[in-house]
Amino acid sequence: MENDFYDSTGRPWKEANFDLKYFWAVFVALTALATTFANALVLLAVWKDPNKNLQRSPSNLLIASQAIADFFVGLVQEPLGAWWILTFSSIAVHAIEAVSSLFLVSSVLHAVALSFDRYVAVARPLQHNFTITKRRVFLWILVIWISSIVYMSYRTILRELNYSITLINIISGAHTVLPSVISVLFYIRLYCMLKNLRKGARDLDESGKMVINAYQRERNMTKAMVVALCLFLFCLTPWFVFYQVIGASLFSFKPVLCVFQCSISLGDKNLTRSPITAVAVLNCTISGRSANAFNWTIDGKQVKKEHILLDPKENKKWSAVVLENMTKEAEKFECKAKRGEEMASCFVYPAKPNVQTSDAAVRIVDYGNTPELECRANGWPVPRVSWWLDGSEIQHFDDDYTYILRRYGENILFMKIISVTKKYQHAKFTCRADNVFGTSERSVEIQVRRIDMIEYGYRERLPIPAVLGTSTTLECICSEEKCSEDTTQFYWKRNGTIVNETLNIRLSREVLSSGLKIALMILNVSRADEGDFFCKVSNSLGFEERRRTLKILAKENFRISANPAKAFVNQRSPVRLTCKVSYPSELLEPETFWIFNNTRIHEKSALQYYTKSYGPREGTNSTKMVLFQLQISNVSDQYVGWYICAADFKIIVVKARVSVTLEGEKADDKNGIAGVESSESPLVAISSITAGGVIMGFIAALFAYRLCRKKRSDEEPFFETPVNGRQFRYDVFVTFSSQDLNWVKKELLPLLDKHKLKYCIHDRDFQAGKPVVDNMAESVYTSRKVLAVMSHNYMSSKFCRGELEMALYRSTEMGDSSVIVVRIDGVDRSKLPKALRNRTFLDHHDFTERKNWEERLIKHLKPPPLDKNSEKKNSEKTYSLLRNVSEA
Repeated sequence: MENDFYDSTGRPWKEANFDLKYFWAVFVALTALATTFANALVLLAVWKDPNKNLQRSPSNLLIASQAIADFFVGLVQEPLGAWWILTFSSIAVHAIEAVSSLFLVSSVLHAVALSFDRYVAVARPLQHNFTITKRRVFLWILVIWISSIVYMSYRTILRELNYSITLINIISGAHTVLPSVISVLFYIRLYCMLKNLRKGARDLDESGKMVINAYQRERNMTKAMVVALCLFLFCLTPWFVFYQVIGASLFSFKPVLCVFQCSISLGDKNLTRSPITAVAVLNCTISGRSANAFNWTIDGKQVKKEHILLDPKENKKWSAVVLENMTKEAEKFECKAKRGEEMASCFVYPAKPNVQTSDAAVRIVDYGNTPELECRANGWPVPRVSWWLDGSEIQHFDDDYTYILRRYGENILFMKIISVTKKYQHAKFTCRADNVFGTSERSVEIQVRRIDMIEYGYRERLPIPAVLGTSTTLECICSEEKCSEDTTQFYWKRNGTIVNETLNIRLSREVLSSGLKIALMILNVSRADEGDFFCKVSNSLGFEERRRTLKILAKENFRISANPAKAFVNQRSPVRLTCKVSYPSELLEPETFWIFNNTRIHEKSALQYYTKSYGPREGTNSTKMVLFQLQISNVSDQYVGWYICAADFKIIVVKARVSVTLEGEKADDKNGIAGVESSESPLVAISSITAGGVIMGFIAALFAYRLCRKKRSDEEPFFETPVNGRQFRYDVFVTFSSQDLNWVKKELLPLLDKHKLKYCIHDRDFQAGKPVVDNMAESVYTSRKVLAVMSHNYMSSKFCRGELEMALYRSTEMGDSSVIVVRIDGVDRSKLPKALRNRTFLDHHDFTERKNWEERLIKHLKPPPLDKNSEKKNSEKTYSLLRNVSEA
C-alpha cells in the first residue's frame, strides 16, 4: 500500500489542486533531458577520441567518471523527482533517496577532486604531471565510488532504524552542500591566482615565460573545468530546488512571500466563554498584512456569532471558531478574511481518525519469520498512530529488542516483529490513532504457522488411492510433544470449509504412543470425493495445516486371471499354477497369496511359491503387471480341488479361481496317449511315440523361442541385457528432487518411453513400508545405469544426496561408470561431490548443449550388444522360462 501525504486541510496532497506542480514537473523533466544529453556528449568525446589523448590525461579520467555519475542523475533521479511531484508517491521518495545517495554524492566528491586538481595545476604547473598521476587518479575514483556506496548504505540503515529525519538531513548536507562550497572556494582562489599572474607576466625573463606558458595551458584547462563545474551545479540545482523550493512553493511556505494568506490550526480552548463547552477551537491566522473582517462557515452555512472569537486589536491578525460538538464526520470549516478588495480563504475538514491497516483481521505468519505490520490513519488534525499489545504501547527497540518501528510523519507507522515465536500465537496487535476529536482502533490477530506438528514424510506426500464404491480413511498424526495440550483443536477442511460428520463421513481421534491420530473415513467413495483434504491442528504453540490428496480408481483398473483356468494332471506329477494381475502404475506392489480349502497357503508349506516376475507395462506408464505362481511337486488326491490366487492392494483384494483335476485312464484313452494300440511290440510303439514327442516338442519350443524373441524386440524387455555377468531389472534408475518432478515428467520420461527403456523412479517403484535406505540400495543395484537430475533442489535434499553417494559407491565398487549426470539449472560445479567435479556431464541448462542432449543421453543409456556367450545364456534362460510355462 502506498503512503499518502496530507496537506494542512487533512486531504491527501495528491488530491489537492496545486497550480505549480505541473510547472515544476515539466521543469525537472527538461532538466533531466539536458543533463543526460550534456553528460552523454562528454562521455562520447572521451571514448571516441581518435588519438586517445583525452584518455591519457588523468584530469580527463576524473571528468569522465563525474560525467557517469551526472548522467545517471539525469537519467534516473530527476525523472523520479518529476514522478513524485505529480503523484506524491512514497515509492518515488525512497527511490530518489537511494539514487541521490549514490550518484549525487559521487558527483559532488568528483567536483572536489577536480577543483583540487586544478589548484595544483595552476599553483605548480611544472610539477602537476608528476604530482597528479594516472595511478593516483584511479585511486581517487575508486575511493569516491566506495565512499558513495558506504554513504548510501548507512543512510538507508539510519532511515530503517527510524532515526530523526533532521539528523539524516544534516548528514546529507555534510556530504553534498559542504563539498560543493569547498569546490567553489577552490575556483575562486584559482581566479585570483590567474588574475595576479596576468599582471606580472610582462616583467618576467625567458625562464619565467616558460612558467607563464605552462600557466596559460593550465588556465585554458581550468576554463574547461569551470564548464564541468557549471554542468555539475546544473545537476545539483534541481536537487536543491526539489527538496527546498518546491516544498515551499507547493505547501507551507507561502507566508514567506508576504502574500495575504490565511491558515487554520488548533487554538487554545481557554479562550472560550461560558457556558459554551468547547470540544476544540479552530484558529484562522493571517500572514503578511492584517484583515478587516473574518467570516466562518460550516458546509456553506454561517457560524453563530457566539461561537466566533476575534482578535481584539484594530488590525486583526486572527479569528477563531469554537466547536461545541461534532454533528457529523468531515464537515468543511472555511475561514474567509477580507482586507479591502483582497480576500484570503482557507478551510479544513475536522474529523475523528480513520484507521487503516495493510492486513486483514487475521495475519498468518510462518514460525521464525519477520513480518511487518502497517498502521496508518487520516483525519484533521493529522492523528498520531501507535501500536499496542496487551494494553501497553510498543516502543522502538524495547528491552528485548523485539520490535523495530519506522514512522513516516505522525500518521504512518510500520512495526516489524524481529522473530515470530510461539508466544505470538493468537496475539492481538492494535493499531490506534488519536487526535483531538477522538480515538480509533483496529486489531490484527497473529496466527503462527508451523511445519513440525504433523508428520509429513515421503508417504504422506503421495496421493491416497481409493476404489470407487468402497471405504477409505485419511489420517494425520500429530507428535506427542506438540499436541499434548487439552485445548488442542483438530479439524478437516475441504474447499475452505470445515468438514463435519454426515451419513458418509466419520471423524475420529486415537491416542497413540507417539502422539495423536485424527482420521476422516469416507464411506461409499464416489468421484465427487476426489481431490484435496486438509487436516489442521491448532493450539497455543501455533497451527499447522497439511494436505491429503484422494485419488479415485475404478474396479475395472484391477484385473486378475489364471492360466490355465483348469489344470488336468496325472497322479504324482508336478503342476505349476500361474496368475497374472495388472493394476494402475501409481500403486505400490500388491501382496500376493494362494488359498486352498479356505486356508491361506504359506510359502514354507509343501506347496511352494515361485519368485514373482514383473511383466511389461501395458501402455505408457499406465499399468503394471505381476506374475505369481504356485508349484505342486507331487499331485495326489489331497491336492485336487479349487485354488484361489489373490492380490491384496490394501484398498481392494482381487481373486481368480484355478481348478486342479486328476486325469483318469479313460481320459487318457480318449486323448490317444495311454490307450494307443499297435501290432508291433510295445517297445517299438513306446520308442516311436517318444521320438515323435521329442521332435514335436523341439519344433514347438523353437517356434515359441523365435516368437518370443520377435516380441521382445518390439516391446519393452522382460529381462534386461546382462552386463559383466550381472542381470538387471531396470535400464536406468532416475534419481531427482520431487521439486523437479515437472521437468522429469515433461522432458525425461517421454524420452525414455520413446526408446523403450525400462526405468525406476522413487514415487512409483519404491515399496511402501520398506526402509528408505533399502529402497535406495535396491534401485541403485538393480539398475544398469543411474541418472542423476542435478539441480539446486537436488543438492539441498539429503535423500537425493544419499542416493547419489550410494550410486557413486556402487560405480567405484563395480568399476562400471554407471553414474550419468544431467544438469537442469545453474547449480555450481563446485557444489557437486568431488567424484563428479572433473567428469563430463550433460548440461540441459546450457542452450548450446541442449540441442543434442537427447541423442547423447540415449547413447549412454542404451544397453550394449549381446556377445555369443551372453546370448547363449539368455537363450537358455528364455527356453527354461518357456518350458516352465508349458509344464504349467
